Amino acid sequence: MYNFFNISLEMKLIKILPVVFLFSILGNAHPLPLFSSNQEKCDKIEAKITLTNTTNQLHNGKAQIDLIRGDRASVKFIFCDSTGKVINEGEFKRESQENLKPGKYICIVTTVDCSKKIEFTIE
Repeated sequence: MYNFFNISLEMKLIKILPVVFLFSILGNAHPLPLFSSNQEKCDKIEAKITLTNTTNQLHNGKAQIDLIRGDRASVKFIFCDSTGKVINEGEFKRESQENLKPGKYICIVTTVDCSKKIEFTIE
């Protein structure tokens, strides 16, 4: 039997991310905990993003996240497209995502302490 409480944090995030995205699109006044005030108060994570845009609208964009402050041992980077679909499943320790097409993306930087959402656009 499927037990939500016995799966890893990354898998929980993958399961709830589409729901979170849907609520954010609908403008729900009560966001889920992943993007609530807890996420906004997360001062234990500081990250900088460096973007490389596409060339001639090809799928060759890149996002590089540099963790400035945070627990490096537990850090995970969850990259999602504009629909909330995780695009780096199984590669959460990798701090970059390549072969991105033009569009809007999200990266959730998470540690044992808290999570930060970074929104970015590849042109």
